[in-house]
Amino acid sequence: GVNTNAFATSGNHAEARSAAIESLTTFHLERLVVFAKSLHVWDAIDFIAFETVPLTTEIIAIRRAIHRLYGMFPTLARKDWWISTVYPNGQFPEEASPGGERMSIKDVAVALYGQDEHHDATACALPTGIGINCTNIDAIEAILTQMTGTIEEVRSASAQPAPFLVVYPNRGDVYDIVSRTWKTPVNASKQWAQRLYDVAWRMFSSESGTGAWRGLILGGCCKVGPGEIADLAKVAREAGSEDETN
Repeated sequence: GVNTNAFATSGNHAEARSAAIESLTTFHLERLVVFAKSLHVWDAIDFIAFETVPLTTEIIAIRRAIHRLYGMFPTLARKDWWISTVYPNGQFPEEASPGGERMSIKDVAVALYGQDEHHDATACALPTGIGINCTNIDAIEAILTQMTGTIEEVRSASAQPAPFLVVYPNRGDVYDIVSRTWKTPVNASKQWAQRLYDVAWRMFSSESGTGAWRGLILGGCCKVGPGEIADLAKVAREAGSEDETN
């Protein structure tokens, strides 16, 4: 049918939203079952990642799909898994209402880790990690600040265990529509690695005073290559050495 970004709150739109969530749940569950049917394949999996997710309806559907998977295969070994959301131009793609403002970071965080009429604990699994990918490095700090605060609120209200924070943004290249080429910032690799580590560590560490996160997984998405990952590893090692010294 029609590709719908948002549903109104009146009329039969609630039914349409529920139908959309159910369809997305089926979509993800069918693919998870492919892996779960083979114990050899399932045992080889370390993490399950749902990446670049642009809608709260899909977030809820993914949580339902994981819950149903373990209901179908009760003896299946539990895996760590995360949902990673995307923020083009620093905003979540989903509209709060048709043609209206975008969903807030708080709305997204509640969908990821909270409980409401759409994803109660009896029907939705709790991800072991949540995060951000395929998003410009310039937008990461503002998004993470809001998300970290909301996750702490959700955990305080529901006694949920702290999730892992997973962050793998884009490098920050800008596409030139005239030359049809990507423009890479000067010293992009080293600056990207240091900025990502500094922001993510500040959100994760006890110095932030939130305790929202119990672990940290860092990486990169669009235009990030081996050089950037090597620089990120170097920054993390050097920071670790300083902590041990102090």
